[in-house]
Amino acid sequence: FPPLFYLIYGTILKINKSLFAVRIFTALLSIILLIIFFYFIKNIYDKSKALFFTLLFAINPMNIIYSQHARPYILLMIFYVLSLWFSYRIITRNNKKDYILLSLVYLVSLYTHYYTIFFIITQIIFLFYFNFKIKRINIKLFMLCLLIVLSIFSLWLPIFFQQYDYIINQGHFALGKLKFIEIPHPLYKMSIMADLSSTLIRKVPYILISSIVINILMLIGIVKLFRINKIKGLFFGTSFIGFFLLSAFLGLFIPIYSYRYISILLPLFIFYLNIGLDQKNKLVRNILFLIVILSWILVIVHYFSVSNIRLWRDDYAV
Repeated sequence: FPPLFYLIYGTILKINKSLFAVRIFTALLSIILLIIFFYFIKNIYDKSKALFFTLLFAINPMNIIYSQHARPYILLMIFYVLSLWFSYRIITRNNKKDYILLSLVYLVSLYTHYYTIFFIITQIIFLFYFNFKIKRINIKLFMLCLLIVLSIFSLWLPIFFQQYDYIINQGHFALGKLKFIEIPHPLYKMSIMADLSSTLIRKVPYILISSIVINILMLIGIVKLFRINKIKGLFFGTSFIGFFLLSAFLGLFIPIYSYRYISILLPLFIFYLNIGLDQKNKLVRNILFLIVILSWILVIVHYFSVSNIRLWRDDYAV
């Protein structure tokens, strides 16, 4: 994997080799993620909607659980939201500074996780479509920025190919090739996070029902946004659906598809869920909101009281 996240953690462990030091960093990243998400939504809508969107994001089980994991998922979400923000500013303001900021986000994100390439590809597709079909942007500057990013990242390519050979070609990877039935699994995890086998074994069908309801609301949000604003619908839809389908397609041939890596889409999942919850009937809206909140509280209680079993060695987990 790319080195940035592990260089940061290695530095932290040299300063203070403790479980608290490891976890506090990811917890702080989660707070930063929520702040960035708030201002991003505020930039699109208004302060009240931004607060509501961020509230749901803050209590989402995947966000809470990953905010305590010594893994790069939260940091990657930060870069994903920033890339969405700067891409959105390009199509609304077309300021040269946003192209530069977007390229910097791409670069540090590529050095954090290889899955960055998926959201870069989807954003390239949309920006090219926007440039030729809707409104001209500075596509030459965008291409120049991309070229610089890829040139700098190419320095890591020899190590990438070594890792690819060891992990994929030699089979040192826990994942197998994707089966069609497994494609929706990341959506289940983003909606409720509870382990599916644990849920079935402990016979808590309300969690499965809640996941179905939450995913239906998310899908309603996708359709609703496209109907309200075609440009926003295409922009966010390309970033969300495009990323999902691209990773799933490659997962059919290469063992790379896992909810842990698709979790980068969680901010947009929450974004669409909030749009889906915004029903005209106040009673229906409140009932749906309570279903989501209560489901997430139950899952969090379930996780920290039952499912949080320590199985890994400290050195491996860290």
